[in-house]
Amino acid sequence: MMHNALPETCRCSLHHYAVSVGLVFNKALAPALGLPLNPQAAAEGEKILTSALSKLESFWLKGSGKYLLGGNQPSIADLSLVCELMKLEVCICN
Repeated sequence: MMHNALPETCRCSLHHYAVSVGLVFNKALAPALGLPLNPQAAAEGEKILTSALSKLESFWLKGSGKYLLGGNQPSIADLSLVCELMKLEVCICN
């Protein structure tokens, strides 16, 4: 079933080391802790995150429905993805 593949595919991209350490650390944690920033690591993390989000939009969110793979109601995969995206939003945007 395709929905079962989504959480691991997206979670792996969203949890990629460069995203977790590079982007989240340099955009949220380092400034809060007064640590030196690594702009190159942040840029690499942002590049990987942008690629993952592009794949999400072009493959998983295509179709006529509001949810993954064109579904008309949310699935466990939808909820899992929202959790991952919200964690990034809290870390990076605040």
